[in-house]
Amino acid sequence: MYASILVPLDGSAFGEAALPAATAIARRSGARLHIVHVRGATTAMSGLPGLAAGWGPEAERAARSYLDGVADRTADDLGESVSFALLDGPVPEGLRDYARAHGISLIVMSTHGRRGLSRAWLGSVAAGVIREAPAPVLLVRPRKGGARPGPLLRITHVLVPLDGSLLAEAIVAPAADLCKLVGAAMTLAHVIEPVFRVGEAILVPAVDQDAQVHARVEAEAREYLARIAAGVRAPGLEVHERTVSGEAVRSLLDLTREVGADLVALATHGRTGWQRLAFGSVADKIVRTSDMPMLVLRPHTETA
Repeated sequence: MYASILVPLDGSAFGEAALPAATAIARRSGARLHIVHVRGATTAMSGLPGLAAGWGPEAERAARSYLDGVADRTADDLGESVSFALLDGPVPEGLRDYARAHGISLIVMSTHGRRGLSRAWLGSVAAGVIREAPAPVLLVRPRKGGARPGPLLRITHVLVPLDGSLLAEAIVAPAADLCKLVGAAMTLAHVIEPVFRVGEAILVPAVDQDAQVHARVEAEAREYLARIAAGVRAPGLEVHERTVSGEAVRSLLDLTREVGADLVALATHGRTGWQRLAFGSVADKIVRTSDMPMLVLRPHTETA
């Protein structure tokens, strides 16, 4: 399931908030944990001035000292099943190359909630990591007051929004793997928005839809979800299907509360950070308006 898990750190305590979740997954799956610090990633938010002091010997000593400190704090949890690395170069590309070289199957990192991926290293860099990552990325959210998130093993229900595209469906298997690992249920969801498409581009207001058209669209959505669910359902994995009508973002956020979801899984084009996602602006808005952790994947078959 997971053989190797990567946690990128920027030198801040908030960045280290991803460690409990990553450690819990690694212990449950028997994976090796790779803790990586990329020099040049740190900002004024790190609280460790030496890490942002440049590229000279003193800066390298500060970075290695930081990693040594992280190693001391994680040794009791993982023993020999942890590796540490200090990398140079652009962050997304450096992490991408490291992930490929070490067969990383999951990346876990912290990011700010409510303001999405728009601030500092744990914001804009996270978008770049997802764009380049050869593996799913688990974004861990802060708790109220800035407290560290708890272990991911508290996840009990994962919501997977689907729009009928192969791109969106690419997240289903990774989401199922995570659910089976932590014993969570999964809900596959499809939103029937109050518009419909004519040809490839023309959207017509819902007032032009009669009950018969809506019933047909809903029946097709249910059939679609049933097919996807049948392909992923397995012993020990509880899979539900839900269709909802309304504006996509609000309907999905309402559905997370209704089903008790505590993680949302989405696929992304990754072409320009968070500007183009599986559902256009829908996924971006979910990222920016939800405090929940998210599992995000850029499918390998997508071209830039």
